Order: sequence, then C-alpha cells, then structure tokens
Amino acid sequence: MYLFELKHVSFSYPNKKALDDISFTVEKGASLGLLGANGSGKTTLLKLMDGLLFPHTGEVLFDGYEISEKHLSDTGFYAYFRGRVVMVFQNADIQLFNNTVADELHYTPFQLGMKTEDIQKRTEDILRLCEIKHLEDRAISSLSDGEKKRVAIGSVLTINPSVILLDEPTSTLDQRSVSWLVELLSELRKTGKTMIVSTNDLSFIDEVIDDGIIISEDHRMLLGAPAKALLDDTDTLYKANLVHAHVHHHDGIKHTHIHRHFIGHKHTSEH
Repeated sequence: MYLFELKHVSFSYPNKKALDDISFTVEKGASLGLLGANGSGKTTLLKLMDGLLFPHTGEVLFDGYEISEKHLSDTGFYAYFRGRVVMVFQNADIQLFNNTVADELHYTPFQLGMKTEDIQKRTEDILRLCEIKHLEDRAISSLSDGEKKRVAIGSVLTINPSVILLDEPTSTLDQRSVSWLVELLSELRKTGKTMIVSTNDLSFIDEVIDDGIIISEDHRMLLGAPAKALLDDTDTLYKANLVHAHVHHHDGIKHTHIHRHFIGHKHTSEH
C-alpha cells in the first residue's frame, strides 16, 4: 500500500485553476520533490496532502484513507493524521504565532496531550537539532527570516512526525542555512521519515531528493522520474520554465544554450 496516493486530482480557486488531473503515488520513506515555476500549483498540492484543502475532483489518500472533510471531522482519524503529517510553510510568519521560541516548540505537543516532562525533553532535543538553543527565550517577532524558518521546522519536529511537507524551504535562507537544512533533511531521511518538498531550486533537489515530479505552468503533471533523470531532462525543465535559454550568434550561426542555474555555486549548461 502506498503512503500517499493522488488520483486525478484537480483544484481551482475562484476564477483560477491551480491543479489539473494530477496523479502520482508516494511510498513510505520516500523523498519526493515537486518542481514547478511559481504559480504552477505546488503549494496547493502540498495543502491538499496536508488536509488544508480538498480536491474539487479526484482523491487524495493517506495510508489508504481518503483525506476529506468527513474523515478529518472524525476525532480518531484527525489525531492519527495530524500526529503523522506536518507541513512547513514557505512564509514562517504564517506558521508561528506564539510569543517566544520556547512557547512555539511547546505548543503542538501540548495540544496533542503529551506529558509535560516529555514536552520539555523534546523541546531541548529540537533546540539542539535546529541549533537555536540561544534563541529559546527570544520573541518570535525579533527573529530574522532564517531564524524563523529554523523555529518553524523545529515546531513541527517536536511531535516526531513520519511525514514532512516542505513548501519552498530554501526561499528565505542564506547559503549557510541552506547547507544546514540539507544536512538536517539528510539525517531525517536516515530515520525513515517521508519528505515531500516543493521547490524550483534545482540544487536542493540535487542534494536531498530521490524522485521528483514536474508540474507545468498550466498546472498539469509533465514528468515523474528519479531525481537525476529529471534534472538531466532539460527539455522538460525548459517547458516548465525551470531553466532558461541564452541565444547568441557565433560565426554567423545562431546558437541556443539551455542553462540550469544552481544555488551554491553549481552551474551546468547544455547545447
């Protein structure tokens, strides 16, 4: 049985289509990248998998159960699902709403009924893991964007989820923080956690993702493939507006070069 299964999923906002007939599966322990240009529907897709939105047509299943308003209104399934699946939003300010870093890390375990001593131990572990011990008593409002991102990631890890959904996780991070995040996710993969990451940062896919899907700007699935094959398919990446082409003339002949630009000083080009 697949951990996630999406069957012909479509979703529209008022006067705007976001996803059109998307189907794919995710196995337990997988590391999957969702690639697409801004506005292609990646965030909407993650929200569907997190039960924050529901398909207008099609189905999203988790562990064989449909993620639906009906099922999430059942307290048993709600606790089961919310204790296993977490999402880290692109904008940490959407996610963080407590006064201090410590309060933020305590919040979800408390809501799920964990014992006080277990909450404290888990908080200490996360402070070390995310390298934010020095921020423990700081007000959330005083943190930098990169610090907020670390706290947001830490806040979902406090319940030791089995699935982590990350929306554009590198978008507000400097290079040092990106390196830290790559190392963190690599360690989490070793523990068997399932990770699904939306991004248009090809270097991040190159570092931490096993398989990926590409979503077009008309919100349809273009390709599903192992990460290396996906990153090598410059034609499909170009169609999805994830790479760009330079045109120049040499000896009177027109040349087009498709370029893939990687964060972290990686750069390749293909003729």
